[in-house]
Amino acid sequence: MEKVYPINIAGIKNMGVEEWLENYYVPVAGKEFKNIYDKVLKTYLDIIKQNGNEIVCRIATSNIIIPYYVSLYILDLLKFIRLREKGYEYIIGQKKEDIPDNTSMVHYSYSENKSQIIKDLARLTFQKRAKMF
Repeated sequence: MEKVYPINIAGIKNMGVEEWLENYYVPVAGKEFKNIYDKVLKTYLDIIKQNGNEIVCRIATSNIIIPYYVSLYILDLLKFIRLREKGYEYIIGQKKEDIPDNTSMVHYSYSENKSQIIKDLARLTFQKRAKMF
């Protein structure tokens, strides 16, 4: 029997709630992601401090969201590695996809959806983004 991991609510719906509950597994816990983020952020800030150039510091500080996206990338890679180690062969969302053996080649629809959301948010002005939240 092939092991399938749901990546979103559509994946849970496709595989069935009962089966999902029976095989519930979290490859990367929230605390672990926070530790990853904290280390990435600390490294990012240390590099800014070491640079000493005021212009570079301001640009890097205005893009403080970069450590978050780097942490998400690390999270995705770690998740796929652990799923492979546990014997999962597929991920499922709207459609079923293979988990690649080579995690450096990770590309799946969930990432594309996140990228599209980020692109859409980038098109909005600060005032429009603030109204959304």
